[in-house]
Amino acid sequence: MSRRHRAEKRDVIPDAKFGDLVLTKFMNSLMKDGKKSAAESIVYGAFDIVEAKSKQDPITVFHTALDNIRPAVEVRSRRVGGATYQVPVEVRTDRQQATAIRWLIRIRPQAR
Repeated sequence: MSRRHRAEKRDVIPDAKFGDLVLTKFMNSLMKDGKKSAAESIVYGAFDIVEAKSKQDPITVFHTALDNIRPAVEVRSRRVGGATYQVPVEVRTDRQQATAIRWLIRIRPQAR
């Protein structure tokens, strides 16, 4: 990590099918070993299933799911005197989005 200044934010190109930046970030997080076409086929296939089962726009379902699991508050350690306290702090918007994407990828469906 640089001590002089923060790293620059990289701009992502919107995905080809829906033109959504958040979806591109999701696919980039899902991608393994640089295989973007495999990640795209997984996401677009899931979107086809969502559209077939729920008869709703898959992009709105995706954004609703991200909004539902987005954290609003997190705790940070704060040292006061000799004691360490857990202090609740609001989460920045970009960290909310990144955390929600990470959690959505990590969720495993339950066996039926």
